[in-house]
Amino acid sequence: MNENNASRTALIEAGLRIFGTLGYKGASVRRIALAANTPISAITYHFQSKQGLYLACAQHIADIMSEMMSPMLFATQSDMNAAVSVSAARAALKAMLEALIQTIVRQEIDPLAMFLMREQAEPTEAFDIIYGGVMGRVIARIAEQLRALSLGRLTPLESKIRAIALMGQFMAFRVARAAVLRTTGWNQIGPAEVKMIQSVISRQVMAIADQIEREAKI
Repeated sequence: MNENNASRTALIEAGLRIFGTLGYKGASVRRIALAANTPISAITYHFQSKQGLYLACAQHIADIMSEMMSPMLFATQSDMNAAVSVSAARAALKAMLEALIQTIVRQEIDPLAMFLMREQAEPTEAFDIIYGGVMGRVIARIAEQLRALSLGRLTPLESKIRAIALMGQFMAFRVARAAVLRTTGWNQIGPAEVKMIQSVISRQVMAIADQIEREAKI
C-alpha cells in the first residue's frame, strides 16, 4: 500500500470510530486527523471536506457489508433458481439468517455498527449509500423467500415487514450487546456463543415458516 492509500485508509478507519462515537457534528477534522496520524490537509486532499470523509466512511461500510454478504446472497440465489419451492425457500432462508448472525455479531465490525446505528436513528445521505448497497438486497431476498413460503399469499409489503421483523431477532445481539452479555453471563460472543444463537434463532424462524405455510393452505 503506497503512502497516499495508507493515509486515506487511516482517515477512514479513524473516521468510522470517531463519527460512530461522537456523531457527525461532534467529530472534528482535527480529532480525526490526529487519530489517523495525518495532517488535517490530508482530509481535504483525499475527500475535499469533512462531509466527503463521512460519505467515504459510509461507502466503506457498504463495501465491507457487500464483501461479507455477497457470497451468501449468491448461494441463496442459486438455490432459489434451482427449485422455486417451499422447501428451497425454507433452506435458503435458514442459511441466509445463520450467515447474517455470523456476520453481525463479529467484534471487528463494532466501529461500523456504531456508525450505522447512528444513521439508523438519524438517517442522512450516508444511509442512502449503505442501504443502496447490500443491505437493501438482503432485506429484499428474505422477503422473497417468505413470499415463496406463503405460495404468494403474502403481499410484497407484508413480506418486507416480516423480513424486517425476522432480522430484528438477531440484530438485538448487536444493538443490545451489553444486555446480552450481562443476561447470559458470557464474557464475549465467540464461536460457541454464535452457534447457540444460530440454533435458537433457526428454530424460531422455522416455527414462523411453519406458520406461514399453514396460513397459505387455509
